Amino acid sequence: MGFTGPLKYNKWKIKITALRIYTCCVERTDYEEFFHRCHMPDTLNSWFLVAPLHVCICLVRMKQEGEAGKYMCRYIVHSMWEDVEQHGKVMGIDSVTLKEA
Repeated sequence: MGFTGPLKYNKWKIKITALRIYTCCVERTDYEEFFHRCHMPDTLNSWFLVAPLHVCICLVRMKQEGEAGKYMCRYIVHSMWEDVEQHGKVMGIDSVTLKEA
């Protein structure tokens, strides 16, 4: 990812970078090929099984960057949940919510 030392940017720049990292994770994946090879239907659930794989790799790397990296991780996850909401709306799901056990 190009970071060799501690992040020394303000929170606004970290948020923008986190959104860009998340966008790269999900836009550079060939979902149709992945679904075809793994015999998965083209659904929100299938998309959500694939997309976090790349996000997870970034989260593991960013957690090594101290407090700024942890802050970026939180915003990457926030961006992912916003994207899940948008995908749900496109697929006709009114609201995607987590239910507590």
